[in-house]
Amino acid sequence: MEIYGFANINSELNLNDLASLISENLLAGVKFGGIDENIREEVPAVYSLKEVLGLRLVLFGEVGDYGLSIEQWGDNVDDGSSIDLSVYLELLLKNIESNGEQWGQTRLK
Repeated sequence: MEIYGFANINSELNLNDLASLISENLLAGVKFGGIDENIREEVPAVYSLKEVLGLRLVLFGEVGDYGLSIEQWGDNVDDGSSIDLSVYLELLLKNIESNGEQWGQTRLK
């Protein structure tokens, strides 16, 4: 089974500040790291340092244009099925957006 998801985010926050906001609001404080690992060759990227239900979040991009993806981590049983969590991820991000000032100029595209 493949589990994945993706959302575009338009934000004036820097990568680390946006990662902290997502960490606190979606991952119960699980930190992001790996900026020096160049996991996305074309743009700066960080990933959740702990898996959540066998998944990790990857935040990548530059000020004004970010992507947030959900990726499976570890062993994957391939039964040919897939689950796209993109709509759910966007809903979660919109809930952060509606929480007020801390979200600032960050918006879903």
